[in-house]
Amino acid sequence: MINNQDFFKEKRVLVTGASGLIGSHLLIALQKTGALIRASIHDKPAQVTYQDVEYIKGDLIRKEDCKRVVKDMDYVFHCAAQSFGAKIMKEDPKCLVTPNIIMNANLLDSSSEEGVKKFLFISSNTVYPVLDRPVKENDANGDFFELYVGVATVKYFTEKLCEFYSKKYPMKCIVVRPANFYGEYDKFGEGSHVIPALIQRALKKEDPFIVWGTGENIKDFMYAGDVAEYMLNCLEMGISPINIGSGKGYLVKEIVQTILELTNFKGRVEYDPTKPDAIKYRVLESKFKENTSLREGLKKTIDWYNSLTYSNIK
Repeated sequence: MINNQDFFKEKRVLVTGASGLIGSHLLIALQKTGALIRASIHDKPAQVTYQDVEYIKGDLIRKEDCKRVVKDMDYVFHCAAQSFGAKIMKEDPKCLVTPNIIMNANLLDSSSEEGVKKFLFISSNTVYPVLDRPVKENDANGDFFELYVGVATVKYFTEKLCEFYSKKYPMKCIVVRPANFYGEYDKFGEGSHVIPALIQRALKKEDPFIVWGTGENIKDFMYAGDVAEYMLNCLEMGISPINIGSGKGYLVKEIVQTILELTNFKGRVEYDPTKPDAIKYRVLESKFKENTSLREGLKKTIDWYNSLTYSNIK
């Protein structure tokens, strides 16, 4: 990693969405830097806890809660978001639009009012149009893949808000567009993304093992621990927007096969092309690289999930 740990030493840093996947890994990464960390959580308790981290509960849709969590902070990593898998996004694409836009606008405004110096927003690779080559930062043009139009609209709109605050106010906003990230502390169960959904079903030994789509689509995946470390770099460097990806493309079939091998499941795999399929090709051109291999990252995720009791899974 290229991060200069002295940059964060004794700085007051807020992580929103600290009970989620990327927020949890960001707490782990920040803990090594000597930062004074505040972790904002909502209705789910933090999964990563440290004695010297201040945990604060709030609903970031409420402006008064936003003001409270950002007070006295130097830097903000905005990881909080309502997110869903492909099935829910297809059935009700508007379900995540209003709450996320309100939350993002309130947090940006509160951060600016409270004198935050740098604000990092996690956008998404869904803001890019459909292309058959690795996407570059300047490829985003407001043309979105149909299945992702809800989340892409929210992310792209918030990117424009970040540009506005950076231009008109002292607060510097950094937009990162990550690859599809996965790892420990992810959400399993209804509304989960592709990797946790596949892991959970493989461990249940579903046979036949039915996968939505053809399995021929190619995606850029990166372990969440790597993404979190690179987010520290991005806030320090101040380059925006910036992709965080592996630059590699993995067939969904390859992901499925690796998960089945790691879970020792030898059931029959069937692909259902009548169900919603993801974009055919999405790889990010990135200055960063994959430090944790796909197989290693998947094994960490499966081992973590296996370590939980059923009652812990929400």
